[in-house]
Amino acid sequence: MTDTFDFDRIRPFLDHEVEEALIRLTSNEYFLKIIDYLFPSPLEQLVAQVRSTKTVQAFQENFIYSFVEWMKERTTDGIIVSGLENLDKDESYLFMSNHRDIVLDSAFLNFALFKNDFDITEIAIGDNLMIYPWIEDLVKMNRSFIVERSKLGRQRLESSINLSAYINHTINEKKRSIWIAQREGRTKDGNDKTQVGLLKMLTIGRKGDFVELFQSLRVVPVAISYEYEPCDVAKVREQYRRSINPEYKKDPKDDLLSMKMGMENPKGRVHFTFSRPINKSVAQIGEKYSHKNEQYNMLANVIDSRMYELYKLWPINYVAADLINKTDTYKEHYTLEEKEKHIAFFEKKLDLLKDEGELEALRKILLNIYARPVFNKYQI
Repeated sequence: MTDTFDFDRIRPFLDHEVEEALIRLTSNEYFLKIIDYLFPSPLEQLVAQVRSTKTVQAFQENFIYSFVEWMKERTTDGIIVSGLENLDKDESYLFMSNHRDIVLDSAFLNFALFKNDFDITEIAIGDNLMIYPWIEDLVKMNRSFIVERSKLGRQRLESSINLSAYINHTINEKKRSIWIAQREGRTKDGNDKTQVGLLKMLTIGRKGDFVELFQSLRVVPVAISYEYEPCDVAKVREQYRRSINPEYKKDPKDDLLSMKMGMENPKGRVHFTFSRPINKSVAQIGEKYSHKNEQYNMLANVIDSRMYELYKLWPINYVAADLINKTDTYKEHYTLEEKEKHIAFFEKKLDLLKDEGELEALRKILLNIYARPVFNKYQI
């Protein structure tokens, strides 16, 4: 099967490629600055330790998870995980989550799996983030595979077929789970929605009917909830600029800045909820709908509904919902002290945006980022 596809250009590094990749990484000044900042050992000693690493797994365990532990301790109030009882440790899955942060969603998910003795996933990551060669080396050392978003026309179709085959190959032949976001790009407005086009990509070029193909992937929706959105100010700024100029486009380096902000900014409590696999729902869709588009649309709805149901709402979400609607509908979910604390939080964020433009428009965008999950859960 794999002979007809080109997995080498997108797949993570294999163990025999580790030595050469780590020599390149430790020759790069930006990578050296990162490890010098994160780890207490002298830089020369760190370089020697990195270069002595022989496998991808050893690199992840010795460096990546040390970094995630460091970030968890300094920027969160804990990572809470529920729903792992829905999973079989000997099975491979397609974990599909909402997408709030470029790095953290998959990093914290794999950290949670690792800490609970589950095998970690391969990670889908867009080529728009491969701004420099050293970044591609680093993510491929972290079991990431590349989604070629920059391809156009016929090349885009061929790339999608290749990616679909790789995902199926990884889950069913390599027996390794995969993490993929439910949409291309992060949710900027708090409204987590599954892209139907992404679901279609998962089966493009593959033989079989809708039920067979999706049941073979064993899709598991995962709801990720950050108490405090680490990039909320940047998301507000981007939405506001786009609202006054539909042609607005980010600089590619803005994503690097967002990665940095996401890693450094406070996140409060972080909650992951793993759904049971949705194979039963896939079968029901196949029985009820015969048209392909209907099947994909209904599957997107099932994934969204499962995520909204499992999404952990914090007091700040309920406060934002009441502030944006100018009601006290959700007052039983927060105390007066919590309301005052979160109002002050929002005002502090808006102060960072005061030179951006019209304050009330900015306030509405900010509040909506936090309130939208409440409206989704209660179907408002």
